[in-house]
Amino acid sequence: MLKETKEFIMIDLTGVFRAILKRFWILVLCAIIGAGAAGGYAASIKTTPMYRSTAKLYVTGVYSATVSSQSIAAGQAILSSYYNILESRPVLTTVIETLGLNMTYSQLKSCIEEKGISGTCMVNISASFPEPEWAKTIVDEVIKISSQYSYDIMGMAPPVVVESASVPTSPYNIHSRVKKYAFFGGAGAGFLALVIVVLLSLTDNKIRDTKDVNWRTGLDVKAVVPADKGEKTAKYVQSSMRYFYSEICAEEETPKVLTFVSYKEAEKRKAIKELSKFLEEIGKKAVVVNTNMIMAKKEKASNGSENGTENKESKDTNKKNKGNKETNKQSNPGTDKMGLEDYLSGTTSNIDDIISDKDGIDYISVKTETLNSYELLKSENCKKMFDELRNRYDFVLADTVGFEAANDAEAVFAYSDAVFSVFACGKSTYKQATDLSARFNEKEKQSGAILTDVKFSKSKAFAKEFGKYVGLFNKGGK
Repeated sequence: MLKETKEFIMIDLTGVFRAILKRFWILVLCAIIGAGAAGGYAASIKTTPMYRSTAKLYVTGVYSATVSSQSIAAGQAILSSYYNILESRPVLTTVIETLGLNMTYSQLKSCIEEKGISGTCMVNISASFPEPEWAKTIVDEVIKISSQYSYDIMGMAPPVVVESASVPTSPYNIHSRVKKYAFFGGAGAGFLALVIVVLLSLTDNKIRDTKDVNWRTGLDVKAVVPADKGEKTAKYVQSSMRYFYSEICAEEETPKVLTFVSYKEAEKRKAIKELSKFLEEIGKKAVVVNTNMIMAKKEKASNGSENGTENKESKDTNKKNKGNKETNKQSNPGTDKMGLEDYLSGTTSNIDDIISDKDGIDYISVKTETLNSYELLKSENCKKMFDELRNRYDFVLADTVGFEAANDAEAVFAYSDAVFSVFACGKSTYKQATDLSARFNEKEKQSGAILTDVKFSKSKAFAKEFGKYVGLFNKGGK
């Protein structure tokens, strides 16, 4: 989600937002788990339940049957005096002696709470106690004795009880604590999950969807190739390739030589294979030209493994068909064909000598590693080969080397009508996409990108997701 430039770092906020929406259920789940765990912990804490009883008083300090602004102002002025009298040692000590409480003055004072109602002469007097009946009794006794003391000391009229205290039915400290813990636990867990999701999205350096490709390279994805296999996946691939075909045919002049570039060799193969199969299905003649004459050790080992498998299958076929050389020849077509390097170096001038059959597709491959590959690809023989292939086939699919030998790829561009960059979903990194874009995307022939290894489920939800990746199929026909 981070895009580095020479001057600053750009953050794909839309990508971060998509990541949050995609994992929103995780945030909700974490919040629920956090709230439940914190609430359960709060409920498990052993605490003495406390009950709170509250009475509402109207305090004016004067004897009057009518209410005036003067009486209200006077009542508000003497409220603080009334609070001090209510919490005074003589008042609370008298309450302790009268009720026979086993408490000190400080302990009882901590149980009493008074809270004025703003803009009025009313005040709420509350008492908290482990026993609900005693909480009500203490409130009533505090009001009674404080009223008597305020009259004796200040000559105040006793407060009018607007709402008498009642016996509480449930403890206030346990329920409020559980709610508070649950709220902060859920909020904290949800926020932590959000931070993790954002950090993961920002530090994820892999191509995940078509938007990543477009943002990193500026190229539109013309087709996708799923990693899964099956009948449904095959249908999606066919729709994808149909869309790709409609896009290239929409040009004023349909390109015939299509070149595919990627950071690594394996990323292109699936795309070229699926496209060549589709072209065969719709009756278009196509040939695949592998121009990679600088095979790395790993690449050679891979090819050796494939050749070993093919040789083993060939031997099995020979055993089953002893004495029938014609059958063996048909089951292993093109095994005696020469390589691309033979034609380019002048070993043969007959292009049919290098065209073999691979899974029903015409294929020109490289047989041996060549050190002067760039010179061969820039030679007149290479130009002659591509000109002849243009005349023979509807499409020529050029499989170039990876990024490590980009000069060879640029040599092939000279014979190409369109160039497509290929990226592997979840494998190609942002840096690879940026490097590939910086090297090739300035070329006028760059026509788009293909995304491979896209993982899809068989569910309808992922089928719709595939539709988003491919684009509007109706643009190219369903």
